[in-house]
Amino acid sequence: MSWFQRCFGLFPIINKVFVKLLVDIDYPMSKWNVDSIEVYLKYTMSLLEVLNSISSSLYHLGHARVSLAHGLNLVEKKKSLSLAIKHLKGIQLAGCFSTNFGKYFQTHDDKAKIVSGKELIVREGVREMKSIEFWVC
Repeated sequence: MSWFQRCFGLFPIINKVFVKLLVDIDYPMSKWNVDSIEVYLKYTMSLLEVLNSISSSLYHLGHARVSLAHGLNLVEKKKSLSLAIKHLKGIQLAGCFSTNFGKYFQTHDDKAKIVSGKELIVREGVREMKSIEFWVC
């Protein structure tokens, strides 16, 4: 799972780079227009939903692993075959991970407005974060 942790280690790096970009262009969030704030907040909420889905999937996977190990242990020790079958039948991972998480990272905005200058830099920065994080997820 170390590769998994390294992949998700990109998230804080990406966010630090985005903050550095905002500092470099001297454009704090308090100066953003409402549409840019909405785009950023919508993106971060979507990212949280996807990360929660991944976290839930990992929890269910760990639970299934324990159940499988217990069932196999019962079979190995020939203690209770019917109880072992019950543990092995109960493993279901379907539905714990959202398979349509790509919709959260669509790169077009609902409001197609022409922006320029620093607002364009913010929008492009958010768009880049979305695409990289979609790839990671």
